[in-house]
Amino acid sequence: MSGAWVLLGVSRFVIAAVPHARFARLLGRDLATAPAVPVVSPAQVARARTVCRAVARASAATPWESACYPQALTAHVLLSATRVPHATCFGVRREAESAELKAHAWVMAGPVAVSGGDGFADHATVRTYLWGRVPHAL
Repeated sequence: MSGAWVLLGVSRFVIAAVPHARFARLLGRDLATAPAVPVVSPAQVARARTVCRAVARASAATPWESACYPQALTAHVLLSATRVPHATCFGVRREAESAELKAHAWVMAGPVAVSGGDGFADHATVRTYLWGRVPHAL
């Protein structure tokens, strides 16, 4: 967990200090608005679940807010380090009560919602970055 905890802090700093366009290419291939997830092996599913648990535990233990964006960047780094193909996604949804747009970030590795839940279910995808193999469209 300590590695994920440190990465959450680094991710939070990067988000605040570096424009997204400067580090977006590190997230993988830009698929624009295509909602897609990569194919993963059973062993990679197991590693993705381990990363999911590590990010969730670490984010619960930070003294700062660890919202979806730093969690997604942390999950991306950990999945990349363990060679698990994944999609880092950004989306928006309109709040029913206020009609304001809410942004969200999530990471999918095959069937595993590694961070941010399955954002495809209730968010319009505005950007998807693929790290790894060619995706299957949803």
